Amino acid sequence: PKALGALLACVGLGQFLMFAILRKTDRWHYRLSPLVLFQALGMGALLIFFANRWVPLFGAAFLALGLCAGFCYFSSLYYSLHRQEEKGRTSGFHESILAAAISVGPLIGGTLARSHGLRAPYVVCFIVFAVGIAGEVAMKTLRAGRPLPS
Repeated sequence: PKALGALLACVGLGQFLMFAILRKTDRWHYRLSPLVLFQALGMGALLIFFANRWVPLFGAAFLALGLCAGFCYFSSLYYSLHRQEEKGRTSGFHESILAAAISVGPLIGGTLARSHGLRAPYVVCFIVFAVGIAGEVAMKTLRAGRPLPS
């Protein structure tokens, strides 16, 4: 129980650190590379969860996942509210989408864990990250008016 508590605290610590950093700078605003970097960090954490059994390395992975979650949450909230007139309505919509994901994600993960093993949800999350990054790069490329790479 102590190890599990410490591991879960690493996620919260990572989020806290990321919130503290991002509120002090705007260098990440409207730049794709920091978002992809932190999502890749999250993917690395998922690989550690999938392939490792060493608790200290799990701690580093949980911290990395917290940093990733902190960056993704902070930036998605910023982007959903920046330059919006109806900030209350927009933030409510933002939070409802996140709440749906927080509800559906564990249901799907639990079903996968039951049918394919306890580490199967990490593989699916890795794939979701990869698809998300590919979609972000595609949107950025199309918005810039360039054709997608083949």
